[in-house]
Amino acid sequence: MTTVEKTVFFAAPPEVVWTYLTDAKKLGTWYHPAARDLEAGSDYQLLTTADDGSKTSLITGRVLEMDAPNHLVTTFVIGPFEGRETTLTWTLSDVNGGTRLHLKHAGIDTAAGDAALPLFQALDKGWDEHFAKLRDVATA
Repeated sequence: MTTVEKTVFFAAPPEVVWTYLTDAKKLGTWYHPAARDLEAGSDYQLLTTADDGSKTSLITGRVLEMDAPNHLVTTFVIGPFEGRETTLTWTLSDVNGGTRLHLKHAGIDTAAGDAALPLFQALDKGWDEHFAKLRDVATA
């Protein structure tokens, strides 16, 4: 199984970075706003704003594991996956007062089928862009 993996570093401690992964409003500052805070065992929706201003679901999933502020595992479903789930595993660790964040996005090839390569490319680029925004907002 092919995965997209990213390791990024932040000047903020894991407790701060964690809030940007789980708090509905903070998710919207770097990624997509959530309908509500992420909680263990709960479903979640990340939203987008249509041209008319209405909010629609862009990404859905379920929080499978949550060990604040160290480890988060969720399912991740977007339109091109046609309801098939992928898995995001977020691992945070303290590095000299900052945070090392490792993301593993697995199951893309299974969920995307013949469209896997373009989706690998889009997700790889997308995570880079989102993490650049996260670096700007997740400060100590």
